Amino acid sequence: MLRKLDHHAYLLVGDRTRLLAEVRGVIDQFVDSESLWLERESFGIDDSRAVIERQAGTAWQVGKKFFVIAADAITLPAQHALLKVLEEPTTGTHFFLISSSLNDLLPTLRSRCQLVHMAASESVGEQTEASVWVKRWLEEPPVRRLELVRQLVEEEVALKHWLALAQALEIYFHDRLLAKRSPEVVAALTELKQALNYLQGPAALPRLIFEHLALVLPAWPKGEK
Repeated sequence: MLRKLDHHAYLLVGDRTRLLAEVRGVIDQFVDSESLWLERESFGIDDSRAVIERQAGTAWQVGKKFFVIAADAITLPAQHALLKVLEEPTTGTHFFLISSSLNDLLPTLRSRCQLVHMAASESVGEQTEASVWVKRWLEEPPVRRLELVRQLVEEEVALKHWLALAQALEIYFHDRLLAKRSPEVVAALTELKQALNYLQGPAALPRLIFEHLALVLPAWPKGEK
């Protein structure tokens, strides 16, 4: 997932257990390093202040400093508090923010991070295939979208494939939100958050979920790559 550290802040979206293991593998490559791991149901303002104070401290005697924040929710005051440190961290500092969804995070916070989406399939080729399908699907009118969904059902694709498609959709609308905020994009991301929750539930019904998305998601703008 992460082959090299070319950014100071990463937003990792997907299963927390898998992502924590991925991040640990990255950090373990650096012998001369120190890390702070914060796993919370709700990450609040006091947690943000602790991170800010710790990263600015002089007690570090290492080459790399890592902060790993894994939370079901990050409060708005906590997000606002993190903005400056994510934009201007001290030298050698890297942040990993782990979330199950993009929806509850401020666009300004997301824009300061490099997005890494842990799709159900970790194959780059399969992720690219999902992105291509999503573009084609969004360009179509609702009737044609429904037909493409039925084709996937007939092919009996695995649940992980449906998840990869939903995650590719979320990435696309997340990028549109960063480019230009609009009510329809916000509504699309709300629908996709709910769809991803259903797809990861114990009784997921991918066909019904995607048939609903086929009817409610806005079209891919003409001429956009």
